[in-house]
Amino acid sequence: RWALRSMYQRWLDTVTAAARANLSVYSLVSRRGGPSSGGLNEVTGGELFGTTSDLRPAVRRIWEDASRHYMLGYWPSGSSKQLHSIQVKVAGKDRHVLTRRVRGS
Repeated sequence: RWALRSMYQRWLDTVTAAARANLSVYSLVSRRGGPSSGGLNEVTGGELFGTTSDLRPAVRRIWEDASRHYMLGYWPSGSSKQLHSIQVKVAGKDRHVLTRRVRGS
């Protein structure tokens, strides 16, 4: 049990540090192995790419995400630690939203 609590705290610390640094994590994994979803890439707003030998599409996407972005912050009134849901919509062709799915402490 102690090991699981320790790992969870490290996970939470990692996600919190990534959120504070506005860091998105991207993963490149072989289609034959590795995670199929979830992980640090998902909770930081990054993406998981299953790839073969051609890394160009993944690298192109990462470069586009890193070079053209806006940041939107939300701070609820008061000092409540309660989680809030927000909805963000974008207008225009070929635009998408990447979001963090978990908030750090």
